Amino acid sequence: MKLTIEVEPDVLKRAGLRAVEESTSVSAVLREHLAAYADGNRLLRPAADETPRGRREAMARLIRLSQIPRPVVTPLRTTPDPRGDRNWIRDDLYDR
Repeated sequence: MKLTIEVEPDVLKRAGLRAVEESTSVSAVLREHLAAYADGNRLLRPAADETPRGRREAMARLIRLSQIPRPVVTPLRTTPDPRGDRNWIRDDLYDR
């Protein structure tokens, strides 16, 4: 079945560019959204990370964050450790 809708030209152009970035088409996106809406799903936009572009951006953000040097502050033990000269505690492993 065919459907005719009115869309502002600039919106259609931006949608087309985004569809190309996501290796899909505007028609496919509209079909998916309409099917989701018909099934009672009011969330018409996928989360940013669910799109190829969103995944790339999330990965780039993760890489940038992983390159930020962060000092590791380890409190010295005040009681002797029965396992040796260890100056860190288990919780330090989870802070990194």
